[in-house]
Amino acid sequence: MVQSVSSCWGIATRSRYMPDSPPDLERLYTVAEFGEATNTSERFARRLVATKRIRYIKVGKFVRIPHSAITEYLDANRVQTQ
Repeated sequence: MVQSVSSCWGIATRSRYMPDSPPDLERLYTVAEFGEATNTSERFARRLVATKRIRYIKVGKFVRIPHSAITEYLDANRVQTQ
């Protein structure tokens, strides 16, 4: 179980709502987190999603970008030095 700490009471409790995630689940980033991680704007990240230049997942109305999609995008757009 995931340990959560209540900051106002300082009591450690087990959360029954957030079980341990399996180790094979991949981290999903929000569009804002993608922009922050790549040092770009949120608008640029949304443009990549809109033009389908990066792989993404729709969770309801929310857009999430898998970590592997970020590394694929960065590898595909890396400029090699001579």
